Amino acid sequence: VDFSVVGRGDPAGSRPAVPGEVVILFGTGFGPTQPPVGTGELPPFAASALLSHRVFLDGQELAPEQVLYFGQAPLFAGLHQVNIVLPESLGTGDYEVRVEVSGALSQAGVVIAVDANLEER
Repeated sequence: VDFSVVGRGDPAGSRPAVPGEVVILFGTGFGPTQPPVGTGELPPFAASALLSHRVFLDGQELAPEQVLYFGQAPLFAGLHQVNIVLPESLGTGDYEVRVEVSGALSQAGVVIAVDANLEER
C-alpha cells in the first residue's frame, strides 16, 4: 500500500487502483461510533461506526469481509473513513462507489478508477 490518490492522472500524480487492492474512502455523517467521539474531538484512535452500513460498487454490495473498517478517521474531527478491498474480479474501468448508512445512500457519480493490467504497489 502506497497511499496514492486513486484516479486517472487528475489530480496530478494519481493512479488507478488495482483489483484486490485496499482503497480508503472518506466521508462525513456516518453517525455515532464506539468508542464515542465528541463533537470537534481529534481522536487519537479508530472508532467503529455503530449504525448499519454497506458499500456498493456499481450497485453490487461488497461482501462484509471486503469492508475492513467503517468508522472515525483517527486525528480528524468529524471525518469518517471506509477501508475496502476491491474485488479481484474487477476489470479495467470506472466503478461507481456508494455507501449506505442506516438506509441513506451517499451521492451518485463518485467513481473509483481501476486498471486490471497494473500490478499492485
